[in-house]
Amino acid sequence: MKLLFLLEQVEVLELLGHPDDPNPGVGGTSYLIPQLACRLAALWNHDGARCHSVAFGCWQADSPLQHYHGLEVFNLRDPAVAADLRVDLAVATGGALEALAADDFCLNYHRLVAWIHHPFDWQKLAIARRLNAELVSIGMMQYLSHVLIAGRHHQIENLFSDAAIQRVAACSSMAISANRADQAVLRVGYMGALIPSKGFHCILEHWPAMKRVAMERDRSLQMHVIGGSRLYSYQQSHPRLPCERLYGDRLEQLMRLHGVGGQELLFHGVMGPERYGLMASCDVAVVNPDGYGEAFPATILEWLSLGVPPITSGRFGLADVARYLPECTIRGPHQLADVLARVWDLARQPGSSLATRCRAVASLYGSKQPLILWQWILLLESLDPECGQAADRRSRWCRPLRSDGYPTLEMVVQLLRDYGDMLCLRLKSRVKARLASLLPWAG
Repeated sequence: MKLLFLLEQVEVLELLGHPDDPNPGVGGTSYLIPQLACRLAALWNHDGARCHSVAFGCWQADSPLQHYHGLEVFNLRDPAVAADLRVDLAVATGGALEALAADDFCLNYHRLVAWIHHPFDWQKLAIARRLNAELVSIGMMQYLSHVLIAGRHHQIENLFSDAAIQRVAACSSMAISANRADQAVLRVGYMGALIPSKGFHCILEHWPAMKRVAMERDRSLQMHVIGGSRLYSYQQSHPRLPCERLYGDRLEQLMRLHGVGGQELLFHGVMGPERYGLMASCDVAVVNPDGYGEAFPATILEWLSLGVPPITSGRFGLADVARYLPECTIRGPHQLADVLARVWDLARQPGSSLATRCRAVASLYGSKQPLILWQWILLLESLDPECGQAADRRSRWCRPLRSDGYPTLEMVVQLLRDYGDMLCLRLKSRVKARLASLLPWAG
């Protein structure tokens, strides 16, 4: 069987020195593709009975790489490659599905696996259905959202290694003890792409209340912002902030409105693994307080690996991990200050186990790696065309793979709430588009 993983950001292969290294500063989906591909290849090579080959395919940029850790890299826009390459299985994430449907490249494949990462992704699900792809969702809440739209399918969680993050953080040049030596500062961390859907503006909208929490505890508030819009290859055109100009202007307006000082808000831009030392020096983190559309919460797990409690929304994909730390969970950005006070007070109590519990949750997800790899092997080998019609029958009638138990009542209630919110957003968007077409001057 020849298996091809489609890469949305081919540059990840140049940035990621070894597949087991932590994220070098790219989108989470792009980071996961070489991880999964290389580990599957290693398992298959270890078992001589399996004659499978794994390769990468890229289309959006030229790359000098022809091999990555023993795996071939194909430029799918090369006419010679397009004419000669034949694969049994292709694994496509959301961006690759869109490119494939738009004929951005040619690919001769027998079966397609649609690896969907975001919840309520009607567009990607429609493409997967049109291409007759086998559907794989990741987190529990994201899987449930797609069950409502596409029916039962496979759910396999994303790979995550807490040990690798802790190892890099321990070797970082930023000494944690030195950074935490200033007891007069409440250090809050934020990591993520500086785009509207990640909700950083929500933090600035509630900055005065958060600052008041710090002042009531005889501390000044300082936020370290790690990331930028180019994390997902978005435009980064603002002259002062690592984001797109329009969004940067919005952030600066909020900063002026609330009097945010230059030493209170520090933008570090996109960072590689050296960010873990900086992250570990923070007392508390905030992860997308709005939560809309979030997928598998790898960012939360990175904070947890370092023992830093992350304040986050219990919405969409974030709920998968947030359910283990209810004291850090908010229902919306309006609760940021109250939960910041609660988490800080809990963390500062003598004998507090909050940091230990954070690391335990990260280790729980890290321990799932062997299970996740064998779930992928079971799925991919069931789709192997070399098995003939038996494979088609088996894939059609086998029970979909799941990595967790049945959803709880709380999950179902949260899912229905999220579903209602997404329907409202879609309805508003359609009404707005309709009005714009009828009343051009209103736009």
